[in-house]
Amino acid sequence: MNRSRLVLLFWAVVLAAPIFVVSLSWLTPQWSLLQHFVDTLLSDMLVNTLVLLVGVAVGAGILGTGLAWLVTLCDFPGRRWFEWLFFLPFVLPAYVVAFVYLGLFDFAGPIQSFLREMTSFKGIDVRTGSASVILVFTLVFYPYVYMLARIGFQSQRYTFIEAGQTLGASSFKIFWKVSLPLARPSIVAGITLALMETLSDFGVVSIFNYDTFTTVIYSAWEDYRSVEVAAQVASLLVLFSFLLIFAERYSRGRAKFYTDQCLVEPPYRLKGWQALLASVVSILVVTLAFALPVTQLLIWAWQNFAVEWGGHYWNLIWNSLLLGVMAAVMAVAVALLLLSIKYRKRERSRTDSLLLGVASMGYALPGSVMAIGLLFVFMMIDRGMQHWFGIEALLLVSGGLGVLLYAYLSRFIAVALGPVEGAFESVQPSYVEAAQTMGAGRFTIFRRVYLPLVLPGAAVAFLMVAVDVMKELPATYLLRPYGWDTLAIQVYELAAEGLYERAALPSLALIAISLLILWGVKRIEYRR
Repeated sequence: MNRSRLVLLFWAVVLAAPIFVVSLSWLTPQWSLLQHFVDTLLSDMLVNTLVLLVGVAVGAGILGTGLAWLVTLCDFPGRRWFEWLFFLPFVLPAYVVAFVYLGLFDFAGPIQSFLREMTSFKGIDVRTGSASVILVFTLVFYPYVYMLARIGFQSQRYTFIEAGQTLGASSFKIFWKVSLPLARPSIVAGITLALMETLSDFGVVSIFNYDTFTTVIYSAWEDYRSVEVAAQVASLLVLFSFLLIFAERYSRGRAKFYTDQCLVEPPYRLKGWQALLASVVSILVVTLAFALPVTQLLIWAWQNFAVEWGGHYWNLIWNSLLLGVMAAVMAVAVALLLLSIKYRKRERSRTDSLLLGVASMGYALPGSVMAIGLLFVFMMIDRGMQHWFGIEALLLVSGGLGVLLYAYLSRFIAVALGPVEGAFESVQPSYVEAAQTMGAGRFTIFRRVYLPLVLPGAAVAFLMVAVDVMKELPATYLLRPYGWDTLAIQVYELAAEGLYERAALPSLALIAISLLILWGVKRIEYRR
């Protein structure tokens, strides 16, 4: 085994270590409790989870891909504004959107109450069924698909589209036969990220009382105090994620999706009713996914600002921003290292792809279960150090930021790998071959060829990881050092008590920081 393969194997083991720890829970099964869950919750859990995955894949896939194609290949009024407005729902935590929509559209909420007073409308229960949950996930997670699909569409040559137009193909046929296949790696990577995020979510499904894998995991942990059963159910969740990742990689096969040019201006100029329809649809999406929830949060925050705001909020903001930036830098750096190894030669190795898939599995592990596994391991290390060095209960390892950052890296490396790998896929091998012909070494090729071309994908990865880390709750809650509260924790503690109006202010602060990072990434992209 060569040195590069050993490096890849090392990082795969390090990043997937929490999953191995969770898998060890099967060494001590609690059969009676497992049988109880199988008899009472298993069938509903499986059906609900599968319905949720299919619904989110279809909803987020169609919405994200359609919007990316619209702003990249079509010119219509407001296109440049919508190009970045479509990013905005990504900065909203899913559980925040869930409680805002529930407050607005529940049976006792203002919208249904108004409709009952003004019309013969009898009302509906938005808490039942899967439609409400799928809608919230689609509105919150479609930016995963949009951001990556947009990169895929931008990297395509205009001559391909021009050739289709010359042959008399319709716009839809060109999209279906040319644009969509070329952008497929980025689109599927975005859908995979959205589905893995859906699998590991707990806040939204608990708010809507919708039983999935994560609700069973939390039930085992909170109601029965069985970390072993929680970890065993979580291992099934990891298996679902494993199948998602490798089904995508197997279906991709050895197909190549690179081009040597990128779109500068949209090839289609919409006019008349088509331009009006594109603008109306864009306004509707931005309103439902971002403007409506944020407006309601602003109203609640205005009503409670004098009571809620205090100097401790600056500490919460600083802690959230610091953790997000540090974790994002680490994740992007490791992603660049791993992918530079995978793409070191023209023919891709299935072993390298397998190791990258293993390294990505931590994203499907709920933050709470990962935290329990890491706490168990590092507390054992602590005890060993205390035994050998005679130091009493200082939590030398498990009480520091290092464990928390490691949990972030293991959990969110898949988020960084998605956009960066999509950018690597678009690099034409002739560039690398030309550099090799001129005697450039492996490091020089990465620095002078790959890095400039994948920088937009790396910037998107930085944004996605930083925002995800700041929104992450369970692992932060359990692994943070004493006194390291964040905005997400503040939102959770207030929302858990039903104080949605008071939770609006920290939610808005979290959104504002995420928007600041988004603005910085967009500035880098526009300068390039």
